[in-house]
Amino acid sequence: FRTSWLGANDKRWSFRYREWRAGIRLELVEHAHVMVEYYSIFLDIEDGDKDIERYQTNLEGVRVLVAVLF
Repeated sequence: FRTSWLGANDKRWSFRYREWRAGIRLELVEHAHVMVEYYSIFLDIEDGDKDIERYQTNLEGVRVLVAVLF
C-alpha cells in the first residue's frame, strides 16, 4: 500500500509485507494440545525519493504452544 503522512509526497514510500507459517497440532489427551509452528515475516520499505533507500527486516522462528482445557 502507499501512504502520505505530514505532507509527504504521495507514492514516495513503497511497502511490501509477506508472512507465512506452517505447523502441526497434536492432541495428547482429550483436553491437552501441543502446537509446533514455523513462521516467517518479511517487511520491505522503499523510499522512492531522489536517492533510493531500502529498509528490510526478516523475522523467522519456531513457536511452541501448549494448551490444556479445564
